[in-house]
Amino acid sequence: MRYSTSIHTFKNQRKDNEDSALALSVEGPGGALALCLCLSDGMGGLHRGAEASALAVSAAGAKLVELLPSSNNEAACLLAAESATLAANNAVLALSQRTGESCGATLALAFCLPDGTCAAANAGDSDICLISKSGLTLLSHSHSYAKLLVDQGKITETEALSHDGKGTLLEHLGKSDLSFHSRLAKLNPGDRLALMSDGARSLFSGSELFKMLDGKKIEKWADVLFKAGRGLGEEDNQTLAAALVLR
Repeated sequence: MRYSTSIHTFKNQRKDNEDSALALSVEGPGGALALCLCLSDGMGGLHRGAEASALAVSAAGAKLVELLPSSNNEAACLLAAESATLAANNAVLALSQRTGESCGATLALAFCLPDGTCAAANAGDSDICLISKSGLTLLSHSHSYAKLLVDQGKITETEALSHDGKGTLLEHLGKSDLSFHSRLAKLNPGDRLALMSDGARSLFSGSELFKMLDGKKIEKWADVLFKAGRGLGEEDNQTLAAALVLR
């Protein structure tokens, strides 16, 4: 399988853009192409967010490219995604050590092999959505305080969208004891992936996102999301990295 990609950033009312994203099509053994899709958002309240996010996606992408030749099964693919997440975290930790400042960023990544095997990993509240014929599947797990309350049954998913704790992150890059989420998925032709910063994702439920994006070309997704976000008063910068699975 092959992959078509699209990356867009909408600079909202915030002066500084701390979002970074990359999409790499990498030739693996036999000439088939794999996809490395990464997105990172600098942490509010910490330092050098733009630099931290840029270092994170660069380190994660480099590690995925390095490990591609040995990523020939599901276990190896998942290990590569997890290793890339740790590489991104080490890059942000090194930035903090060099500058003497506390630096942090979120990370969402998808590593997709030519046979459709996909490993997703995330730390923070940048999300990874898989949109298929059967609906929207969230491949990431938000590490916000609001999501923790949802998991504990104290608030609903709908209440979490406007909860004060949705911007408080319990996990993010830049922690020496980082805990992150990872999982596998199987992609089929016609499936679409969307990696979204919190500015693009946090306003909408999964069902709302599916209704907004289903049936539209990935190149149009950014316009749909960003227009909806502006209409709801979103002030954060919004970044979307999307991929379409081709035959």
